[in-house]
Amino acid sequence: KIYNILAAFPDFTNWNESVATKQRLKPLDDVTREHLKSMEEFNEPWEQILFRVCETDDYLKQNALNISSLLNSMYTKIKKAENKDEDEKSGNTGYVGDYIEHIIHLSAVTNLAANDKPEIQYNVKYLIIESFQRFRKLYENEFEPIEPTRKNILGITNCLSFKIGGIGRFDMTSRPANGNIILQISHPLFPGCTKDKGTILEYFKGKSKEDEYKKIRDNYDQIAGKYLNGSDIRYVGPQRMEETTSIYSKVNLFFDLRFQVVLPSVEDFKDDEVLKPMVKMAKAMYDVHIELDKLGK
Repeated sequence: KIYNILAAFPDFTNWNESVATKQRLKPLDDVTREHLKSMEEFNEPWEQILFRVCETDDYLKQNALNISSLLNSMYTKIKKAENKDEDEKSGNTGYVGDYIEHIIHLSAVTNLAANDKPEIQYNVKYLIIESFQRFRKLYENEFEPIEPTRKNILGITNCLSFKIGGIGRFDMTSRPANGNIILQISHPLFPGCTKDKGTILEYFKGKSKEDEYKKIRDNYDQIAGKYLNGSDIRYVGPQRMEETTSIYSKVNLFFDLRFQVVLPSVEDFKDDEVLKPMVKMAKAMYDVHIELDKLGK
């Protein structure tokens, strides 16, 4: 069960009530919540989601402490590795999810759920590089130059990072999923506010810029919404800009902007029409980054 949740939501340090709702987890009562806050293994919000998952199964319940310790150990090692990476000096980029997705990818062929389709075997690196070359040409023909920065993250070959207009980091990644192939563009966006100022909305409200902030979000959501329905090609958002907490600094709030194309084969990605919505969404991510930077000053 933990494996399947990790496959669906690989960045476990950002598990929240949205994940709990999708997994139909029983809410914590006040007494249990206060007790968990006093425990090192379950004092973080994502750890409390893990606790609630474990409560659904006798075996998991008996091993909840060990499972929490294992995930925390993985997080510590990932964070340590990122801090050694010369391209991650800011400490505000990179995902635990990148590593977990890679692990899930490697193990997927031996762990099929009853109703799952066999995972597609394909050259992930080839698909990313070939798709990026065409994506870059399409983007630069319509907008501005793109600067590739790396072709992998610490040896993980299913990620190519790049900058748009000098702003990083944007990632193109790919992985198999239930008989299909996912190609994804992502961008972590930090508006510069912290948890002690409440939500990102409250932060801009305190600067008397609530209306401008909402307009920026609505414009982005409207662009994303064009590609999420009514197409033979499956596009995945999230449609809304969703606020979350940085795994590197527990006080930083940010938007984890992602856009996916899901298709059944590598050949299907060779049509430029498939990549054009991804170009539009990358531009939307860049624009909202610029606009929020200006608004925060």
